[in-house]
Parts: sequence; structure tokens; C-alpha cells
Amino acid sequence: MKRMTYNQLGLTLIILLFVTSSCSSDDDDSDRGNWQERSVFDGVPRSNAAAFTIGDYGYMGTGYDGDDYLSDFWQYNIDGDYWVQKADFPGTARSSAKAFTLNGLGYLGTGYDGDNELADFWSYDPDTNQWIQKSDFGGGVRRAATAFSGNGYG
Repeated sequence: MKRMTYNQLGLTLIILLFVTSSCSSDDDDSDRGNWQERSVFDGVPRSNAAAFTIGDYGYMGTGYDGDDYLSDFWQYNIDGDYWVQKADFPGTARSSAKAFTLNGLGYLGTGYDGDNELADFWSYDPDTNQWIQKSDFGGGVRRAATAFSGNGYG
């Protein structure tokens, strides 16, 4: 029998947890499940943002606010329940980008800048708070794609 990698095991556990407990009903709030209100996001409200997690932190940025394509990026601390603005995404401001985490780095690429679909890709290092441009996505320009990582690949 083939052994599961840590990534496969983690994904399996996440799926099981989601399926078995994501919206369990509480007697006093049966119409809403067990959602908890958390800190209000400190940045500009937006649609089509890109997000990834590294360690115990969530990261979110880019997107569209109805008037402008955005390049700001934020870190959420779930233990402290607060947001911290991080280094702005240095590529073209965009919406509908895709992101994933691999080996402790966040990766973000593709998307739409209001005129063009994009193919560029970038990595984010949370230890240095810096973005580094990588090779363009080999599949060409696109927006609203799906991204994931597993077995050391994104």
C-alpha cells in the first residue's frame, strides 16, 4: 500500500474536518451554523482577491474595489485576531489572480488588470517581507483559474 505524503494527509484531514464540522448547527443559531465574527479587515473592501496561508498566518491581497485594481497585501493573525499590512505586491495591480503556498513561500500570478489577462508569477517570503518575480506561467495568460500545491509542486 502506498503511504500518503504530509501534503496528501493534510489535505485529507482538511477535507474531513470541513465535511464533518464546517457548518454544524448550534441550537441557538441553527440558521447560521457555528461561524464566529472576527476582526474587521483594515484594508479596502474588494472582490476577486488572491490568498494563501503560511504557517499560522493568512495572507490576502490584490483584487478589485469597484473602481481600481489593487496591489496591497495583508497578513491576518488568527491568534491575535488582527490584520497587518505587508509589502505591496510589486507586479501589475490585478484581480482574479491565483495563489498557493509551497515550501514556506507564497506564490501569486496570472489575473486581470482591467485591460489584459496576465501570465507573470511572483513569490512572497514572509521572513523578509519581499516579493521576487519568477518565470511567467507556462500555460499563457489567464484569469480566474484554479491553483494548488502538492508533492513539492505548484
